[in-house]
Amino acid sequence: MFDPEVPIDDQGVVYHIAAKSADIANKIILVGDPGRVPVVAQYFDKGSITFDHAHREIRSITGTYKGDRMTVMSSGMGTDNIEIILHEIHILKEYNVTTKTWCKKEDIPKVLIIRVGTCGSPRPEADVKVGSLAVSRYSIGMDNTGSYYNVDYSADENIGRLVKALQSTSLAQMMPYVSAADPEVIAALQSAGVRVATTRKVITGVTASGSGFYGCQGRLVGRIGPTVRIPNLVDILSGLELTTTTGDTVKVSNIEMETSSLFRLSNILGYRSGAVCSIIAKRAGQVREFASAEESKASIACGITTALEALRSFASS
Repeated sequence: MFDPEVPIDDQGVVYHIAAKSADIANKIILVGDPGRVPVVAQYFDKGSITFDHAHREIRSITGTYKGDRMTVMSSGMGTDNIEIILHEIHILKEYNVTTKTWCKKEDIPKVLIIRVGTCGSPRPEADVKVGSLAVSRYSIGMDNTGSYYNVDYSADENIGRLVKALQSTSLAQMMPYVSAADPEVIAALQSAGVRVATTRKVITGVTASGSGFYGCQGRLVGRIGPTVRIPNLVDILSGLELTTTTGDTVKVSNIEMETSSLFRLSNILGYRSGAVCSIIAKRAGQVREFASAEESKASIACGITTALEALRSFASS
């Protein structure tokens, strides 16, 4: 029987992921598309897969990459699905189904999660091309999923500055929230990206997450287009800049649909998380384009290897 508040059965199988704690590694790659899970798993060591299961849009495969145990899991599309995934990882890693108790703070495992995805870019610069990789430093939640959770970011002045910059734009009416990636995961992704994506630009910036693909990301389509509340969303994001406490300038590098919720909940749980996305659409500047199937595939492959190498750089727990 499931507890309606903590939906895990007496056998330790959690409701949506449909897996037990032992099935899921502490190092996790999250992808949106269930079809991308076996693509990532192709990089695992031969004969190392110990778990392969699909339930709804969530498919999970666990194996080893260069001897390091990892899980690749699909979330489906959207910040709401990420909310489900993070809660159920939390349950699997920290809830004892026998005693019906949560583990002590000192026993919380070191969980690392990296999202590998695709995105569009609002950057108008000529050198920001499709096929580039976007590494997230901060995320702007243009959805409402993260708004249900409180996080104390008073120690990070840069988040306050970014929130203030957002409040000066018409995007303020959507009450956006800001969350942060783990600094060490950012550094690991940057380092791995430079080694792996030798012919591609690796851009570190702010990721804007919408709760949908069309009006939520400023696309004005057909008869629905005139109803979009913020029709100049891409222009707003193109012009948004954060001058950090160290004096460097950080811009919005990409737009997608999952990262804000991942960072928000990871920050609450104390899990380390980051994101690397392949830019497959350029939505600003003189040349606007969508990557070819071949270019998308090659860029995604770079993103996958970057994430795997970044995870591998951390000691296993």
